[in-house]
Amino acid sequence: MAEELNLYVAKAGEDIAPYIADLAKQNNKQFSGTIKEAFDKSILVSKEETGSFLSKSFGRTSRQ
Repeated sequence: MAEELNLYVAKAGEDIAPYIADLAKQNNKQFSGTIKEAFDKSILVSKEETGSFLSKSFGRTSRQ
């Protein structure tokens, strides 16, 4: 995902989404750190985190 954002910023020039433009400016047009941080905070970071989220949300961790 970071590579796609890097390419988007490089190819689109000034005509990009404002939020992406702000992120690009803050991170010297490199999104690897931003994307890693987002995934590290995600419920998808591990099987345990996902299971915990599902358990809290639906009261189970697998199909019953």
